[in-house]
Amino acid sequence: MAKVRNEPSIHHECGQFMELPYQLSIRQEKMAPDLAAAAQEGHASLARRLLKRGAHVDGATWRAENPVGKCPLYLACFQGHEETVAVLLKGGADPNGPGGQAALFWAAFNGQLNVVKLLLGAGADPTLTNKDGSTPLIWAASRGHKQIVKVLLEAGVDVDKHFDTKAGHTALYWAKKHKHRDVAKVLRKAGAKEKVADACAVS
Repeated sequence: MAKVRNEPSIHHECGQFMELPYQLSIRQEKMAPDLAAAAQEGHASLARRLLKRGAHVDGATWRAENPVGKCPLYLACFQGHEETVAVLLKGGADPNGPGGQAALFWAAFNGQLNVVKLLLGAGADPTLTNKDGSTPLIWAASRGHKQIVKVLLEAGVDVDKHFDTKAGHTALYWAKKHKHRDVAKVLRKAGAKEKVADACAVS
């Protein structure tokens, strides 16, 4: 991960000339690590300046070559940097991507309530499943984040969605497994099916 540098050292400005398409692409690629670092560290003003200078909001080229493979929005959401998340979303970041690792999953997992609200307000799909078939609701429930569970339920998620069809591992199952009784209570009130959780033999 590139270190966040002071603005004077970031010198990928357009200059006073017309850029050819390949020149713009090169400049965007050079700024991608800076934008990712700004997102991770929560430097909203720096992220805003980089976007104005033409940085690709999703860091597409850099992400494809980076072993970590996380876009700026993911990094900001994971750390709970609300202002930076807002900057990236305003700059066109996709709240439902990329590659099955939608930012909403990680905001829900880490208990970033305000970030979850920002993402939903920007069009994040609370019903998305990741490559394993899990959902943001399951991730939030397994970590005991009651307020996020409530927000996701209000957004219209399927309370009984489960990614292990044979065992029926729903959000209620995971809340009970990790002894988050207050979350389990919220899920039951929303109509979570006891028989699905009970089939997993969790008490």
